[in-house]
Amino acid sequence: MEDGKRLMGLDVMRGITMAVMLIVDATGEAYPTIGHAPWNGLHLADFVMPYFLFISGISASISVKIRPRQLARSIFLRVLFRVLRLFALGIAVQGSIFHVTEGGPLLLLNLSTVRIMGILQRIAIVFLIVIAIELFIPARRTDLTGALLYEEQQGIGLWIIWRTALRWASALAVVLAGELLGSLSPPSSWPGCAQTLYSSDPSRADAQQLHEMGCSSVGWLDSLLLGVNHLYITGNNQGPEVDASFGFDPEGLVTTLNAVFPMFVGLHVGRAALLLDMKNLFVHWTLLGTFFSVLGFWMTTWIAFNKRLWSPSYSLFTTGTGILMYALLFLLCDHNLPVSRSALSASFGKVGRFLSNILRPFQWLGSNCILFFVFSECCGVLSWFLQTITWGAQNAKQNLVSWFHDKFLWHSCGLGKSCTSQSPCGPVEVVFTAVGLLFWILVCGLLHRKGIFWKI
Repeated sequence: MEDGKRLMGLDVMRGITMAVMLIVDATGEAYPTIGHAPWNGLHLADFVMPYFLFISGISASISVKIRPRQLARSIFLRVLFRVLRLFALGIAVQGSIFHVTEGGPLLLLNLSTVRIMGILQRIAIVFLIVIAIELFIPARRTDLTGALLYEEQQGIGLWIIWRTALRWASALAVVLAGELLGSLSPPSSWPGCAQTLYSSDPSRADAQQLHEMGCSSVGWLDSLLLGVNHLYITGNNQGPEVDASFGFDPEGLVTTLNAVFPMFVGLHVGRAALLLDMKNLFVHWTLLGTFFSVLGFWMTTWIAFNKRLWSPSYSLFTTGTGILMYALLFLLCDHNLPVSRSALSASFGKVGRFLSNILRPFQWLGSNCILFFVFSECCGVLSWFLQTITWGAQNAKQNLVSWFHDKFLWHSCGLGKSCTSQSPCGPVEVVFTAVGLLFWILVCGLLHRKGIFWKI
């Protein structure tokens, strides 16, 4: 892989993940089987976060390198500034700054209730930890820049894991710390462990799991570290009108330590692509992906899949499937790269070119994923801005978004005839999401053609 060259397979995987995120965010309440599993279990939405982290790890293997005459400290400082920008953006778009109230859109930064953690914040923290391990933990037999020396007798690449054993041990130590913190027991006086609990937002689908979340060590520790009012899900044990006394955040600090694993593995996957030929690379990826997937699935016999607690079985299985998915997309989309010139890629060339053309829209989404994430309905910033333009009272929902969703799709097109106004309407949400996805494919496709990529 040449420096500065975008990997289509990586962009495609990122774009598919983004599209799935948009779909499950917009339609998950109408179709709970694809939304996040309320507690134990594994639904389509639960693959999104580990895949984001895994993809970020592959990107880091390409973008973060020690070059001649560079110091690891200077690179780390550059990464730190990037992490701070990403964290700040996460607070801006997921910290309840862009509100849509019954009275209309509202821009408000309430420092007493702003959500501190979120998707981008978690990625930022994990990225910082993984890069610190990569830059400061030594590997066996490296050159002056810290790069692993190339082996003439490559084999299937197990030597790469051996040479970076200290880095693997460091990453697993961080994960183990998260697991140990997550296995603690909250004190018996903790409000989240009371027999009767009241959710601050009873309409939430996950309010039924309030006791599991509130009485977990993850909820207890995050409430103490971040503050109850800065968490995503809150409640109390005294009554529906009482201030929150405990909380839980699915992207909280404690489980963020566990989330180091998929990004570190992604970095390893990217590193292997720089060191192995095509045949050995795919054997390496296939064995690693299969091993993690099978191990994670086998662990469910005593540790259930749980995205909210980031259980070991969940982390291993989703990381393993991520490796296998990326290996396939790399074969389909990047068969013309110098690293992949082989008899295998030559015989697969025509099929790969055909399928890569079909996957092109996802490449466009993936190449501008930050733009898509922030302004699409994933965060809803564009929708928020459109709702500030009204032709009547804002509380009457006389704006373009409400007109298209409520008047045109629901009533004029008749998609909501079998739905009640009290619950999300599946057909309406599906069409609304499909139109939005098509719009962003066109926007990102135009930007890709112009060579415009929004980076943080």
